[in-house]
Amino acid sequence: MQAEQLKTLIEQALPGAHVEVRDFTGGGDHFEALVVSPDFEGKSLVQRHQAVYGALGDALRAEIHALTLKTLTPAKQPHNSAAVLFNRRFGKQRRQTQMADEVIERIQSAVANNKIMIYMKGTASFPQCGFSAATVQVFEQLGVPFETADVLSDPELRDAIKRYSNWPTIPQVYIGGKFVGGCDIIRELYENGELQGLVGSALKG
Repeated sequence: MQAEQLKTLIEQALPGAHVEVRDFTGGGDHFEALVVSPDFEGKSLVQRHQAVYGALGDALRAEIHALTLKTLTPAKQPHNSAAVLFNRRFGKQRRQTQMADEVIERIQSAVANNKIMIYMKGTASFPQCGFSAATVQVFEQLGVPFETADVLSDPELRDAIKRYSNWPTIPQVYIGGKFVGGCDIIRELYENGELQGLVGSALKG
């Protein structure tokens, strides 16, 4: 997959959008993207990301191993977008109905019984990818208790958590029983101060 192909797919789905895509490993499967679109006005971070993921379709699951995505409205676009290109986000909970298998039940139980639940690659003490490590680091900096589950050691869990959240990438963070997002969204919420409020409310509940 080439960066220009991703750019074309996004531009076709979001006419009038300004799109920048970079292959940051050169291997054709790890990308960074900035998408600025008037269609994002009034939409949440999650809704914006879902629009981009929908544009990429099967390519996101079959050919892209990692995508760092930044979505903005024209009013929020920095003057020097290239200098601040690509940073963070992810997330939206939309559970599919009729998922009664044992793995989904385990996920439901873990999310319900832990105020902060992180599905990641590796463990908190030994993360197996940079995105998982960065996510864990945020909660360690907050000094709050959290639970993790290693999807690498459980392929069924890795597949099920993506179906459960309707979100294609790992890590995934649940706070107070609700899906919040992945690494990019968690870091952005932390930096703008919103994450601290979410965590505080969950721990009090």
